[in-house]
Formats: sequence, C-alpha cells, structure tokens
Amino acid sequence: MTPEFDTMIKKSLPLVLSLLSLAVPAQVRALSSVRTGCTLPAAPRSLQPAPVEPLRFLPDARGVVNIETESIGPRGSWVLESDIEGYRGTGYLRWAGHNLFDKPAVDQLSFRFTLDVATTYLIRLRNRHDHPDPTAENDCWIRLDGGAWLKLVDSWGSEGVAKWSFNAYLHSTGAFAEYDLEPGEHVIDISPRSANFKIDSLHVLPRSVWFANETDPESERERQRPILGRPFTFLVDDPEDHWGFPAFGTMVVPVLSRPGAYATCGSVFGLVGELLLDPYGGLVVLGSRTWAGQGNPSVFTNTIPVEPGYVGESFTVQAVFSDPGRIRLTDGLDLVIGDH
Repeated sequence: MTPEFDTMIKKSLPLVLSLLSLAVPAQVRALSSVRTGCTLPAAPRSLQPAPVEPLRFLPDARGVVNIETESIGPRGSWVLESDIEGYRGTGYLRWAGHNLFDKPAVDQLSFRFTLDVATTYLIRLRNRHDHPDPTAENDCWIRLDGGAWLKLVDSWGSEGVAKWSFNAYLHSTGAFAEYDLEPGEHVIDISPRSANFKIDSLHVLPRSVWFANETDPESERERQRPILGRPFTFLVDDPEDHWGFPAFGTMVVPVLSRPGAYATCGSVFGLVGELLLDPYGGLVVLGSRTWAGQGNPSVFTNTIPVEPGYVGESFTVQAVFSDPGRIRLTDGLDLVIGDH
C-alpha cells in the first residue's frame, strides 16, 4: 500500500471502530470481484485479481471442475503440442519420455481444485492413444490427495485408437475413478506411465452429472483477496487487443477510492469509458507501469496493513490506459478487506 492509501483509510474510519476491532477479533472474509460498466464496457478482462499460486480451480454451478492440462504443464518430458486436431483449449500434453511402468511420481502434474458440496465425484481424463496396438501407449498413473498411485488406462479395443475420449478407467477396478469427497481443497496428481500417451483435460464431476464434454469452458481460477498483512496483486491488461494501444508506449495507472455511489453503473465519459470510482471521496494513485502489450499484464502488488480497523471496509480500484492523445478506463475491482 502507498502511504497515501494508508492515510486515506485511517481518516475514513472512526477511532472508536478501530478500538472495538482491537478488542473483538474480526471475522470478515476478504472479497475481490470484478465490476464492469453498464453502458460502456471496458476491454474484456482488463482488470483482474491475480490467480492464487499454485493454481486452484473452482466448481461451476453444477459442481463441475474442468482443467486444461496446458494450464498445469508442460513439465519435464511432458511436451505441449497442437498437431492433432480435436483438442480443447490451446493444446494437449504428450509424454515424450520413456515408459515408466514401475515408477510413478516422475514429472507429475498436480491439478488443484476446490469443492463446495460433499458428494460422490467422478474423475474423467480426456486422452488419446495412437499406437495401432490398442493396449500400448494408453495409460498413466493417477492419485488423489496424496494417496496410492493407481494405473489409469484407456483400452477399449481398436475402436478406441486414434480418438479423443473420456474413457480412461482404473485398471484396479475396471471402472471410472469415483470418490466420495468433502468440501474444500483437493489435489489430483498425474504421472507418466506409457510413452506418447496424450492428455487433453481433467474433469471432476458430481456423479449426478456424469458426462464430461468437449465444449464446457475451463473452470474459473481462484484469485487473490485483500487479507490483512498479506500481499494483494492485481493485473491490468488488454488481452484481446480491444483498444489497440501500442506495446511499451502505453502507461497503466491504477487508482483507488471508495466505491462509486452509482449502484451497478458508473458515469460515462465519451469514449474514455465508465468511471466506477467515487471521484469526490478522494482518489489515490497506486503507481504506474509501462504496458508490455497484449497478454502481458502490468502487475501491481500492495501489502494490506495489519490494522484491525480496516476489516470490513470497501474500496474500488480502476485503472487508466494512456498513450499520447487518448485514455481508456478499465473494469473496476471491488474489494472488501478481511482477516481471512
């Protein structure tokens, strides 16, 4: 945090609130959510909290988690390819190493995700094997939450060769991988077993859903939240080159204030964009960066001061893209400071 931001927050809070917060432990979950303009939307995904590292994926409304393997890899001898059509996302991973029939936990890929509901879940791996022998180059190792390594195999005869499928099953049971899971964080590790085995995406589905498909988007990634005493990072970008600003010739300047008192909408300023801040409540500049171009976000990190009186307070961040002759406003980022 800048000294100006720290001063602004302190002036905005009654002293008695700070004293009460010191006496009574706060229990406020930190929140960070993107807000877009209602009348003149900004460039898509122009301002976002940084993803939590290592990556964790969140379930959709059905409880489904979809993870592209290229989001986790490549790693070691897992190579990223896009030669064979029909893959999801931007490509797939192929094990370019040798067979590891008796040696799991080599170049393992870890897929982390969070579940909201306790129920029975199926693990489906979208994969492909192209060897003419349907029993060759068709398996990998898998484990859940640090448990035993198990052989996951796709072997459905010659009709299963040279096709993308969700048909990989546990060799030990002859059935799809199925687990009773509690809410919270879980990790699925995949380790290579057969040379040239190809993996495209991993899917965790409540048993009531059952079917994975080729078209559902990748799940949302868990993102950072403004927690007392911890760094909070947000990213400013034009990932689709919506505005056409020049790389390395554009400045990015994020500004913080209280949320604009406009309900869900802001004030429109011609082609500049929709202001989602409160211009009358005190604006604080949070630094500036030169933008490196499409897909290369400007990164801003601030550490939330350890002041219990800040807990529960709301702020909004919005950034300005600027090059000589024009400026544009990004989405807004609404923050609630919490202690967890």
